[in-house]
Amino acid sequence: MLHDPPNWRCELELARLQGLAAFEPGVTRLLGTEVAYTHPQSIVVQYRTIFQQECYRFRCERVDPVIFDCGANIGLATLFWLRQYPMATVVAFEPDARIFEMFSENVASAGVAGRVQAEQSAVWVEDGTMSFHSQGAGGGHLGSGESIVATVRLARVLDEQLGRSGSRIDLLKMDIEGAEVDVLVDCAPQLTSVERLFVEYHSIAGKPQRFAELVDVVQGSGFRLSVQTEMVSKLPFVEIEDHDGMDMQLNIWATRDPS
Repeated sequence: MLHDPPNWRCELELARLQGLAAFEPGVTRLLGTEVAYTHPQSIVVQYRTIFQQECYRFRCERVDPVIFDCGANIGLATLFWLRQYPMATVVAFEPDARIFEMFSENVASAGVAGRVQAEQSAVWVEDGTMSFHSQGAGGGHLGSGESIVATVRLARVLDEQLGRSGSRIDLLKMDIEGAEVDVLVDCAPQLTSVERLFVEYHSIAGKPQRFAELVDVVQGSGFRLSVQTEMVSKLPFVEIEDHDGMDMQLNIWATRDPS
């Protein structure tokens, strides 16, 4: 098990990172081992959300849950889960080449690489390649951009995993910057074997909103939803704000309805 620095040292380090120039790559020891990052303000937000607020914490009867991390970024979520469940298996996907390299460095530095199956690719509705826009800190998205990345059909990968584990996937986390509705619709048959689902829903500015489709497929798979606003315009009747091409972002936790 890793050992974090005392809380006051963490806060000093978070303050230091917050004060650095944006998109300046570096290394921090927030988690007791070296963690590489691309954007200091981004890792501050991730650390507070994942490790302090514990947004991805879950209870599982199994000591060796199977977790899918789609849009794994630099690996903080993966590291969080492997602290909670050291015997877990994390299947991780990250398409951005630079960020994937840091993900690989971070899980190796933490000594948990043996529990991680990582692939430099984007989850999508088919295997192949697509254009990709790299935002530089984890906000990259498919469909337009300066580079080409590999894509994997998540439905196929889930089928293969379910065939190996024989029963279920304990957690599916999806932060894939606007591709989530297409992928979830394609994965509808597999979602009945997923115990917990976390999705970031991104409303693309200037395009039809597809939140109702997402709700239909997730609730149709037997889940109950908890929704939290991550980003929304302050005065929508006055102005719809555009943040990196998005005009709304929601965090969605989907759990099995006990009824």
